[in-house]
Amino acid sequence: MQIWNECFQFWNNDRKLSRVAPSTVAPARRSPPTARVAHVLAALTESAPEALSLAAVARHARLSASTCLGILTELAAAEWVVRRDPGPTYSLGPAAVVVGQAAQRSHAGLAEARRQLATVAEDLGGLCTVAGVVDAHIVVLDRAGHDPSAPLVATGTRYPFAAPIGVMFAAWHDDAYVRAWIERATIDLDRRRVARTLDVVASCRTLGWMAERLTDAERTLHELLPLAGDDPNDAVWRAVARAAELFGDRDYVLEEIEASARCSVSVVTAPAFDAEGRPDLWLSAYVMHPSVPTRRVRAIGERLRAAADHVSASVGGRDPWKRSA
Repeated sequence: MQIWNECFQFWNNDRKLSRVAPSTVAPARRSPPTARVAHVLAALTESAPEALSLAAVARHARLSASTCLGILTELAAAEWVVRRDPGPTYSLGPAAVVVGQAAQRSHAGLAEARRQLATVAEDLGGLCTVAGVVDAHIVVLDRAGHDPSAPLVATGTRYPFAAPIGVMFAAWHDDAYVRAWIERATIDLDRRRVARTLDVVASCRTLGWMAERLTDAERTLHELLPLAGDDPNDAVWRAVARAAELFGDRDYVLEEIEASARCSVSVVTAPAFDAEGRPDLWLSAYVMHPSVPTRRVRAIGERLRAAADHVSASVGGRDPWKRSA
């Protein structure tokens, strides 16, 4: 309980400080009107193929009915949304289909990733996701399986991608990319934290997968991350980053896995690569168990790595990192 008192104290302090002092990190320019449109489209995407009423869209997008109606009317005029009477109800339109097809082409391995995801989720009997990096966000592109103990991770969920959050999405890039990711940190990272992060990066490249610890604080951090992705207030990002820092060393390094008979594991992740050897998609399994035999953790990691290798191969991708484990 004490750790959460500290966490939310950080959160409240950040909100107060944001009104009296500039951030040490230049915030990205945000557009609340654009965010409202994105929330409407996300609500319709999540419900597809089921059409939604105005009230349902407004509820999912957290907008007033009048604001939501104005957005839906404009989207329908541009064929992003189809309005169906009587009702009326709303669903995604042909313009959204075209954009969706273009987005899938930009992640050429996504179709194979979906196939692999379904198989892995069935094999492991739990929730699995595939994610990518879009600008400054980690975006959940699809999910398969179910686990009532796992966080409510929906397709389209966005997380901020800045150190110390998202090391698994930086680790398999080259060293320059990792350094740039660390330099974009929304909070000051001390020398020990940077060294620890680089150790995690080295372990990721050796193993070909990464495991995160599971604690009560980690569970709640997973619940906070989507809120940070949607909130236009840059202070929220900093507060969540501070919370992640407060929770300690969240990611296992190779030596810790080798020295333990059992591990507390929240998520295991493995990357798929494009033809240039760059990580493009990340497959994750939500384990969410406080005591997992190390051999089981390795088996999950290797299963995800094998699935990710299939995704890489489907686009002529290659893994540039030599692994000895």
